[in-house]
Amino acid sequence: MGAIRKELDMKQLLKLKNMSCQNCVKHVTKYLLDLEGVEEVHIHLKEGLAEVETSVVYGLERYQEVLEETIYDVEELV
Repeated sequence: MGAIRKELDMKQLLKLKNMSCQNCVKHVTKYLLDLEGVEEVHIHLKEGLAEVETSVVYGLERYQEVLEETIYDVEELV
């Protein structure tokens, strides 16, 4: 639940906490790409942002669930 299927890809921007290196980028990217419909993830490490290109629109809670087992937190959808 918490997802809406769209025919066209859209971008969602996530504000993330606890990312500090390229290894963090790899981990967050891997977890986000595991979500259905997510095709690309671009991490902006310095800004603490993840740009997610997806055909399924997810809410904040779903993104938080995906990263729940990691040290990374999704603070908000921007």
